[in-house]
Amino acid sequence: MTFLIQSAFVALAAISAVLCDPVVVPLQKRAPVEEYINTQYVGPVQLGNQYFLCVFDTSSYTTVIPSASCVSGGCNCANVHKYYSNKPVSNNVASVPILGSGYANGSEAHDYIAVSTLNATNQGFLLADDISNDICSLGADCVIGLGRPKSGRAAFNLPTVMENFVNQDNIANSFSFHHGRYPDGQHRGVLVLGGPIPAYYRGDFTYVPLVDQDTWNFKVDSISVGNEVIATDQLAFVDSSKYVITGPAEEIKKINDRLGCTNKVIGSRTLCVFDCDKLDNVPSVTFTIGGVAFNISSTYQIQQNGDLCYSGFQYSAGKCFHFGDFFMDNYYGEFDGQNKRMGFAKSVEEL
Repeated sequence: MTFLIQSAFVALAAISAVLCDPVVVPLQKRAPVEEYINTQYVGPVQLGNQYFLCVFDTSSYTTVIPSASCVSGGCNCANVHKYYSNKPVSNNVASVPILGSGYANGSEAHDYIAVSTLNATNQGFLLADDISNDICSLGADCVIGLGRPKSGRAAFNLPTVMENFVNQDNIANSFSFHHGRYPDGQHRGVLVLGGPIPAYYRGDFTYVPLVDQDTWNFKVDSISVGNEVIATDQLAFVDSSKYVITGPAEEIKKINDRLGCTNKVIGSRTLCVFDCDKLDNVPSVTFTIGGVAFNISSTYQIQQNGDLCYSGFQYSAGKCFHFGDFFMDNYYGEFDGQNKRMGFAKSVEEL
């Protein structure tokens, strides 16, 4: 009898260990790209009994949503929906970075969360009483932090949404993004939770190890503009909160000098501007990762808003490149937490 009971438990354990199929979360840009180019992909999320459109942000570690009482910063934007609940809120307070350069201040809270068919009954998050304008300009209600699980960087040391889904729904500890520019002018994509889906890429993956235990950072062998290598041995990560590629000032200057653009102050920003009538000879930029060349043509790297054409390579603080939208438009990236690596394959452009 004891043997039979033990055998039954072994069988149940084997069944529970079977991983569910990957789950697809639809993404789209909330505002038309021609109307406001600096918008980001958002996807649907249920928190409690409310529904939101959120940025799934690989640069953030905490799920953040504005509270009903939030009236500062990004909470003033008409498109931002706030979280209303009678659930008790902790006295624990924190300030966290979001979306690369933004911030949020607030209290610890917990509620049911659902993303597509996945759910967690007690997801911890930061209920923000103060949040930067970044969330407003990106056309989002909230931020779902997809930073490296178990990094210790999340507010209140809370598990990320991905950690909870892996633990409760038996999905693989991996997620990936597919972005697409469609003939109707719309930018749509998907977030795949639980592993890659072959329909979204072609060819084989190139995998490279992550460089530490806390981030999605990996090494870039070299960066070339045209046939000229302008940098080697660089640090990078795929940043789903960015619509361009940002990086260290010295390397970005080298790239833009070789591309042939000229710095110009536009409003509060300095952009490297092209003559929109003279783009035919702008060279491609190539990132060599794991010994494989990943090429970005001028069609993707040059940003155009009306009669303004400017480089998609821009300065950022720190020594790490942030690969944003136009890299993700070209290459399907897998964030493989299980095997501590990043994977890249050529994206299928149209589905």
